[in-house]
Amino acid sequence: MLSKTELVSKILSQLETNRLKEAAAGLAEGFNLSGPAPRPHNKSEFLELMEGLVSAIPDWRFNMTDAKETRDGLQIKLHISGTNSRPINIPLLGIRSVHSTGKRVALPEEPVEVKIVENKIVVFNVSPVAGGGIQGLFKQLGVELPVPTKA
Repeated sequence: MLSKTELVSKILSQLETNRLKEAAAGLAEGFNLSGPAPRPHNKSEFLELMEGLVSAIPDWRFNMTDAKETRDGLQIKLHISGTNSRPINIPLLGIRSVHSTGKRVALPEEPVEVKIVENKIVVFNVSPVAGGGIQGLFKQLGVELPVPTKA
């Protein structure tokens, strides 16, 4: 059995390389992402979001550091980076067919709390930081996000 750190590192690596089916196996059915996007996302929405991001930013990296295992999960820091070299198409965020900007992004370090149950990620809670999250990413790319709608 993998340690909590190894499990999260493996899933992040699978997401970075667009191996979504493999990553999905490590996410609980009740998975919830909160913090980086205008609203929380369930498992299928998170995978759709990651597919769009990694397709548009093929060298996407989470750059996980400072992993500290807790009783029920892991505390980590992410420093997302990559270059937008392909068109951006993320219908979940209201973004359709935006031309690639060619810009490199480097988000600020973002603390994340990961809850793990039965060797699957249940919660991925990103603490908001100035210039981080989806808004920070698209600001660096120079792409305006549509006004968020309620879930």
